[in-house]
Amino acid sequence: MKNKFKHQLRVILFLPFLILGLGWMFSYPVNSLLFAVAVSLLPLGALAVSRIGKSGTNMMLLLSFTLYAYLFGEVVVYFNSPYLNTSGFNKKSTKFDPVRGYRWLDEDIRYFKNRMGEMVFDNHFHPNNKGWIMKQDYSFKKRDSTAKRWMILGDSFVAGLMLETNLPDRMQELIIDSVGKGKIELYSFGVDGGGIMNWYNILFKEIIPNYEFDGVIIAPYADNLYRDFMVMLIDHYGYMGRIDSVDFSDKPIDVSAFKAIKPFNNVYTDEKIDYFKTQPFQPFDWPFKRKVNTFFKNLKHQNKTDNPKSVTTIEQLKRKMGDKRFTQLDSMISWCKSNQKGLILASIPSIWELKGLQEGTESTHQTEMDILAEAYELNYFDGYQVFDELSEKALLNHWLHYDGHWNQKGSDKYAEDFSKYLIDHYAK
Repeated sequence: MKNKFKHQLRVILFLPFLILGLGWMFSYPVNSLLFAVAVSLLPLGALAVSRIGKSGTNMMLLLSFTLYAYLFGEVVVYFNSPYLNTSGFNKKSTKFDPVRGYRWLDEDIRYFKNRMGEMVFDNHFHPNNKGWIMKQDYSFKKRDSTAKRWMILGDSFVAGLMLETNLPDRMQELIIDSVGKGKIELYSFGVDGGGIMNWYNILFKEIIPNYEFDGVIIAPYADNLYRDFMVMLIDHYGYMGRIDSVDFSDKPIDVSAFKAIKPFNNVYTDEKIDYFKTQPFQPFDWPFKRKVNTFFKNLKHQNKTDNPKSVTTIEQLKRKMGDKRFTQLDSMISWCKSNQKGLILASIPSIWELKGLQEGTESTHQTEMDILAEAYELNYFDGYQVFDELSEKALLNHWLHYDGHWNQKGSDKYAEDFSKYLIDHYAK
């Protein structure tokens, strides 16, 4: 091999080691593993250069071009989605609550989400006098003893922070338009990110001790019956996550129980949110590496949790939920029945399972709700049937772009059918 060619080849060979090594050194903390890997890339590149024209040349060429391929992957992934993806709130919005997990503050709150160069939503909402997301204020006593008051327990689909008019508000409007004011009242206790553990606490420690009511609506989304207790502090250096090591006895849950949850900061000024709306480019943060890491984490998780057996009996559903969660659900149902309170199970459909139904695949969530309703002889509103006649294109028009939640159109469609169900069955 000629010396001139060797020199050019050495430069080409060393370049990816240099780029990746310096790039990671400037991107990660000195005490991190990736910084150590970055430092080691430079002498490794020097070793590769020194082997040109000697034994091991082919191996070093393979290693170098593998790094080139990785760097090319980083560039492709970045420019496939170069815009800054952000979501959050414009101020401190919640505080810890030992019953609910968190309580919304009495503020005009702005909530936004920016994805793939598009503003997915940018909405203002205002919690009511009891810190719940509904336009009407709540009263413990019913103003009219003949009114039917329903308490709905749900997650982000019920809370509807991203919508101008959420599901409970739209249902209340439709009910009033149909049967008049004061006939049927709907009080929402939707916990964004919440599930069965939050609902159990709210029902037995907030609703039952304080409110006059006639019935409970349990509105589970696909995984709500498997979620741990949701807590969320929206503040600078706040936190957000779920934890199962909480005391559900009469002893109040203390904020110290959630020290293990990682810090989370998603509070921005209004000026900063408006800047995000201009769709700025995101800083380069090695997106291809993150995608590879996520792939292997999901693969590992799937191998651990994959259960090919579908749920066909209530006992199988109990095992899937776990004893603690199933006992909580059973207690909620049993209390309502023994105290002559109405109880409705209303499934909230998943966009992915709706797509699966269009393709002929059975919906796991819909099947599990059918089993639960049959086993406990519950009044059941099947939310999947609300959308089952829509085409694929029409279905997508009822959901937010780059988000798993329905949009205003989708929420309103569900509200229209469910309010009619309530009126037909209970407006007597």
